[in-house]
Amino acid sequence: MKRILIVEDALDLGRMLRLALETLDRTLSVRVIQSAEEALLELSGTPPVSLIISDIRLPGMSGFDLLKKVRLRSPETRIMLITGLSDENVIRQAAEAKVDRFMRKPIEMSEFLRTAAELLELPLPEEQPAKSRSEGEPLPQPREDLPGLLTRLRRELGAAQVLLCDDRGRVVAQAGEVADVDFEQHWAAPVMAALGAAVRASRLVRTDLPQAALALRGLERSLILAPVGSYGLVAVQQGDSSGLRTALAFEALLQAQTDLAAILQAMGADFYPLAEIPPAAPPLQPAAMAQVEEVLGGEEPLAELEAQLQRTAASLDPSEVESFWESAAGQQIAEAVNPDALSYEQARQLGLAPEDDNPE
Repeated sequence: MKRILIVEDALDLGRMLRLALETLDRTLSVRVIQSAEEALLELSGTPPVSLIISDIRLPGMSGFDLLKKVRLRSPETRIMLITGLSDENVIRQAAEAKVDRFMRKPIEMSEFLRTAAELLELPLPEEQPAKSRSEGEPLPQPREDLPGLLTRLRRELGAAQVLLCDDRGRVVAQAGEVADVDFEQHWAAPVMAALGAAVRASRLVRTDLPQAALALRGLERSLILAPVGSYGLVAVQQGDSSGLRTALAFEALLQAQTDLAAILQAMGADFYPLAEIPPAAPPLQPAAMAQVEEVLGGEEPLAELEAQLQRTAASLDPSEVESFWESAAGQQIAEAVNPDALSYEQARQLGLAPEDDNPE
């Protein structure tokens, strides 16, 4: 197991970098800490630290100071410095300090992962074979229980609430609470509709377990949704002016989908794979369309109907409208009468009804 330290006082960015690194190898041990002093304390632990990713501008000791001390204490540890500073002096200092890699913010995530993989001597992301389960293959054994997973997610995301709801929008488990939100009463219907659409759209990329998530960023809170079988995983975050926490939650929920699916299967819950979701109705083929036109009376009635629909209400004469409804009402009455039935007067004239001696 390789240990990585991310030294970043902006926790949102640090967590996002950690989640990105974990996509390289799930066995990596990645910690986010906020000071260079704490990073030096971690160097004495086991296993040894393989990589330190540090911001240059930190509270207390700077990233450059940390680099010098790490070179003395643990020369085998690789170091990547990152900064949002544009001063050319910083670039010169990084070159003189012989840092292993230097990157500027905002960080391009694909470049960051390629650089980290090289420093850790791991396969580059594009060289890793795609991992997909064959149909019927069981999910991996869960590493934690449902409350533990939701609690961990809430802590890692800094979310106000993380919950799991069933296919009817009923909350079955949650960590945390948002006082002014009644999920089942006000949010469940649109949330489940959005998740259902995401599951069906995920068929376009042919995946056995939908790797889908929706991020809705608002003024006061953000909402991140992920489908897991017939369930929905929902994270509610308060305020996110930078957008980093929303991006972090998006990636975290994608990673949590497989773990949560394994937990649900182990619990014997109502869980179905994507393949079992009923497909949408296919569009009508030309032959079927011809049958529809035949039932409706061919092309002429359809053309006439189309012409009528294209006429605006303003162009209709009021007398035409009245005449139309009178004609329609007369046709409806005529069609409702059974042609084999006799009126009472017709029956009396044919002697099929008794004469009424009392006209009253």
